[in-house]
Amino acid sequence: MSLRIALSALCLTLLAAPAFGQINPGFESGNLSGWSAVGSASVVTGHVGYSGTRYAAPQGSYFARVTAGCPWAPHFLSQSFTLAAGQSISGYAAFDARDYIPFADSARVKITAASVNTTAWYNDVYTVGTYGDGPWQQWTFTAPTAGTYKLIYQVQNYGDCALSSIGLFDSACSDADGDGVCDDADNCPNTANANQSNIDGDNHGDVCDNCPGTANNDQLNSDSDSLGDVCDNCATVTNQDQLNSDKDAFGDVCDICPFDFYNDADGDSVCGDVDFCPNTASSDTAAGVPSNELGTNRWADTDGDGIFDTTLPSTNGKGKGKATGPQLSFTIAQTEGCNCAQIIEVLELGNGHTKFGCSISAMQDWLAYLAIH
Repeated sequence: MSLRIALSALCLTLLAAPAFGQINPGFESGNLSGWSAVGSASVVTGHVGYSGTRYAAPQGSYFARVTAGCPWAPHFLSQSFTLAAGQSISGYAAFDARDYIPFADSARVKITAASVNTTAWYNDVYTVGTYGDGPWQQWTFTAPTAGTYKLIYQVQNYGDCALSSIGLFDSACSDADGDGVCDDADNCPNTANANQSNIDGDNHGDVCDNCPGTANNDQLNSDSDSLGDVCDNCATVTNQDQLNSDKDAFGDVCDICPFDFYNDADGDSVCGDVDFCPNTASSDTAAGVPSNELGTNRWADTDGDGIFDTTLPSTNGKGKGKATGPQLSFTIAQTEGCNCAQIIEVLELGNGHTKFGCSISAMQDWLAYLAIH
């Protein structure tokens, strides 16, 4: 009769918080420290199934190999730890049958406790077929109550002992997101990302990185949207949509000129998209207006503050105080970014305006001109 070697491999992962008290769960120490063994057991880095399947450690570099003896007396590895109520452990197992039907050699994963005796995973020759190499399969166990539980990996021959069956066992890591990558090696330990994609090469995988295309290990996010400061076009103002109408470096909600790529290039406080004179000088004085002096009831932005200055008339020739004048005022915003010098140029006004500033009629004509242009 052909003898069967039962090959299985298990990667135990812990969902949510890690199981308490596990020692050497993945055998990465290179030995069986922390585990109780019945039968011959060792730690290896690889094994070949009967049909040629090559089994490697699902996690890390090492896994345990347990060699079973004569039939009916299973050999196994076991370890106890505590789980909270509702906490889960899960793993992956594969079965390589080295016997033929009807000799039902088997392997299983068991979880036991004071009131629990559960087979979390089971395969035998009938499951995988004669001499079959079974695929990796996942198993999960959720603790019904808080307490101490024992994980048992078991391999058993059926009806013969001329050859020994073998179980391969790789456990276990804390894997809160259940993506098959241990938390201590997972670049997104709380968000499933089995491929571990990390375009920007920082410490955070793409699916949990608030700037997946820009390295930012600190993940600083000063506002309440989901984008980190280094890739947020309004780092201190919430704007989840990142709307940026003028395609400059600033999102609309924090852009002084959301429709002007150059953000008021001439600095006159009128955005370029509504600035009729986009190259306004810092002041009319700098532009040479007035070339003589600012005349009575004439206007020019002499100090570049965006407000047109004027000279009020004297009071009826008595030489005391100032008259109220026409009580008009003008701002650069009203003139759509144009100072007196530019108004003179566009309206082709005479030299008197250059000498003494723009007259009332010139200012009013300019506002009327803007209304139709």
